[in-house]
Amino acid sequence: MSYNFATQSCCMRFQLRWHQLRSGDTFFNLAQQFNTTVECLQRLNSWAVPTNLPVGCWIVVGVMSPTTSDCRNFQLTWHQVRSGDTFFGLAQMFGTTAECLAFLNSWANPNALPVGCWVVVGVSEMGPTTTPTTTPTTTPTATPQPC
Repeated sequence: MSYNFATQSCCMRFQLRWHQLRSGDTFFNLAQQFNTTVECLQRLNSWAVPTNLPVGCWIVVGVMSPTTSDCRNFQLTWHQVRSGDTFFGLAQMFGTTAECLAFLNSWANPNALPVGCWVVVGVSEMGPTTTPTTTPTTTPTATPQPC
């Protein structure tokens, strides 16, 4: 399910947990520190190059909504900050509000967005990730079938 952030209440259903990158940070040690997986960190921070994490920038280490906190259920849309970018201008570009962007990017000073770092400009929540199950249509044979 995708949300149009034209209203502030839609974006406020999401809570992003942020971490400012320090020298020596890796997705592996951050996954341990924040009780998540490397795969989740890579999924949430699609812009990040795991072997070259930019010190001083911020990454998402967790997402929660009223229905789930499973990282596989979220898709974040990112924008790399350029000189002159403001939440107001980005809101117009991405069809949302400056208030929503400030809420989602709680770490950012809206009056001085850091050039080169990344901000979240959208969040999509998909349904829960499930493993499909099949029901046999015939009586099982004595030889087990691979899963």
